[in-house]
Amino acid sequence: MSKLFEIVTKSAAVTKVSPWKDRHYISLAGFNGRYAGDRNLKVWIKGDTLTVEGNKGTRSSELSESLSALTAAVETAGATRKGFSDSIAASYTIA
Repeated sequence: MSKLFEIVTKSAAVTKVSPWKDRHYISLAGFNGRYAGDRNLKVWIKGDTLTVEGNKGTRSSELSESLSALTAAVETAGATRKGFSDSIAASYTIA
């Protein structure tokens, strides 16, 4: 497994990592199905890239904290961030 995968699986913010085809989808702590932003947030690993897609909707504060903790851990490990149009959606790559 990749260094990024090891960092993600050791993070306290992650509750489950599920393989699907060529990706590993990440479930974060604090998920609340009553918030559309929680249901629409997608986080996955493909190769050496962690991708975060934040679609429409408000996210719960607990899930937002888990996402911040995960991205901070990945950036601390030396990942570079490539941002998209909003502040949530981004990809993180470890070389």
